[in-house]
Amino acid sequence: MKKSIRLIVAALLVAIMAIGFTACGSGNVDTFAGAISEDSYVSQQEAAEAFLDNEISGEAARAQLKEVKEVGTLSSEEIAGLDTGDALEEGDTIVSAKIVDISYTRNVAGAASLAAEEEDTFVFTVYIIEISPSGAVVHEFRYYVPKAENGDALTRSYFADVLDSAKYVNCTQKYTAKSSSQGISMNIDYVIKCATDKALLEMTMPDLNDTASMMTGKFSYMTIYGYFEDGATFDTWLSLDKGASYVKDSSNSFAEYGVYNMESFATLCLPDIDYSYFEKTSYGFKIQEAFLNKYVGEALGSLAPGASVSASLKYYVKDGRLSKVESKITADLGYKVTASSSITFSAFGTTVVERPATIA
Repeated sequence: MKKSIRLIVAALLVAIMAIGFTACGSGNVDTFAGAISEDSYVSQQEAAEAFLDNEISGEAARAQLKEVKEVGTLSSEEIAGLDTGDALEEGDTIVSAKIVDISYTRNVAGAASLAAEEEDTFVFTVYIIEISPSGAVVHEFRYYVPKAENGDALTRSYFADVLDSAKYVNCTQKYTAKSSSQGISMNIDYVIKCATDKALLEMTMPDLNDTASMMTGKFSYMTIYGYFEDGATFDTWLSLDKGASYVKDSSNSFAEYGVYNMESFATLCLPDIDYSYFEKTSYGFKIQEAFLNKYVGEALGSLAPGASVSASLKYYVKDGRLSKVESKITADLGYKVTASSSITFSAFGTTVVERPATIA
């Protein structure tokens, strides 16, 4: 039984996390109004360099500073409208806020053909705030990430704001994935309902134990229910008979996948991708197609040298939270492979989960 549970858990996690890289409506898209740097710096130049290090550089790419150019100054009214949080202490005074264009190039990490420095120069406009701490003669400087505009490179501050885990501990998530190759197709569908300290999962997926049908490509499907409680311990139950009975997973097989409390389970479907190559859009943000196609092409190259790939990965944002994620991939590996997935997030703060009656 334990081995069977572990197989089920592994299948669930692989399917759920697939939205990460394989992978509307009315209302405001963003609530991110801007963010000031956590640290202060001794000069405008140092603050600009810190902006690139902290907000643009990531695991996928490192930003290399080329030029810092002042292009304007914020008015006193505009300065007063900045959200400086608790960065300023009592008595601190903002002396000025310069509008600065920071020019940079990117060094791409990863596969060999992506490792060379890109020749393109990118420009990001930020504010450099000069502060007199409690009237001191020696001033300090902080960068300020302004509200994201369409076409901007995505910053760490924006990414962290939208994906703040506290925003997703009570919501309903619906996922569907389809893939097809050489006349064989496969679907996975599931619903996750998280309600602070309880969660339900209902999933339809190919039956991994039916090896005979898998060999023919004519998959048979099974329905799995999961129930989760987060209290003194994080407890998991699984059902293979649509909730008629549940088996407790006393060893919590989900732990090895980083699921150890309700927050980690509720955020399992959130993207765990480096923000280096994301771009702000009118609907939220997306991964830049040129990078995505090249990256996926490199990954598939070991299987099929010269493989051509077309891919997209889009994140829709509503009221400062993800509302939908869509991914599509078409690849020519000598034969055509297509895959698509979609996950929606809804019922924030209103999702209710009750313990199934069949669990004592």
